[in-house]
Amino acid sequence: MQPPQVSTAALLGWRADARPSGREVPASADGMLPLARFVEFTEQVSRESSDLACGWSFGLNYDLTQLGPVAGALRTAPSLGQAFSLLANYFTLMQDASELTVAREEGALLLSYRILDPEIWPRHQDAIFTLGIAAQIVRMAAGTACDKIRIGVECDDAERLAVLAQRSGVHLMGGALTNWLRIPLPLADLPMPGSRPPSPDTLRTLDRLLVQKQRATSVDARVQALIFRQLGDQPICQEQIAQCLGMSSRTLRRHLARSRTSFQSLVDECRLRQAAHEFRVRRNVSIAQTALRLGYSEHSTFTRAFARWSGMPPQSFIRAHAPA
Repeated sequence: MQPPQVSTAALLGWRADARPSGREVPASADGMLPLARFVEFTEQVSRESSDLACGWSFGLNYDLTQLGPVAGALRTAPSLGQAFSLLANYFTLMQDASELTVAREEGALLLSYRILDPEIWPRHQDAIFTLGIAAQIVRMAAGTACDKIRIGVECDDAERLAVLAQRSGVHLMGGALTNWLRIPLPLADLPMPGSRPPSPDTLRTLDRLLVQKQRATSVDARVQALIFRQLGDQPICQEQIAQCLGMSSRTLRRHLARSRTSFQSLVDECRLRQAAHEFRVRRNVSIAQTALRLGYSEHSTFTRAFARWSGMPPQSFIRAHAPA
């Protein structure tokens, strides 16, 4: 299975003089590069520049025209909220194994972002780079009112959070399950400057590209992405995921059998990979809480499954991966 990819356009947000000397990020001929390598690169830039919030600054100043066809769609958004919706709708054209969603809740518009692959970690700079791009879009519509935004990040490192809070100048919450940017609903209705009516082909072209990408992605990879999206939020249902993929449960089983796997095997693998990730980074959450959140009704069932998968019980795994 091909590893998750990201558009090389992401690299253009990182100034050449900030890049680590002699370390280039390999890109393929189709304009994509491994997502894990890009995320590693952003962390390396932060370390070598001694700037714990460089991703935020680069995102806030990113040239949005580098988003290619998606940039064209953003220019047609009549309001800030619709600009966010367009970005979320077509984000997968720029980056795999990730989730960007927009939802209205409690008088606010919430844009959430996370990389679904739990092995891609640490990923703080990538997260705040994406949130910085979103904040730039807010600033375009709201001007000085953009100080009303709120942000949350997965990172819980106190030093990194303090630097980001100072740099962004907004209310910040760390240790979140996903990275998010929240704006009051009145801001979501603000007009985007320079908006123009879309040509008939603008969104049609993007929709066609989405279909092409979906067809080029293996069924098991698409299933894993949907499982990771739903873990901790709702029960994992084969029929529902098959419906999301536009096929029957029987057709889904047949596709997975060709890949020598099954739906339950993929669910178990995703649960245990996510559990291992949370044991490494969310050390204040109990084993029982993690097991329950990931869909195990019995602590003992989870413990046995995790031991078979990792070679050691959860408590031993946590001790083995404790910070030095």
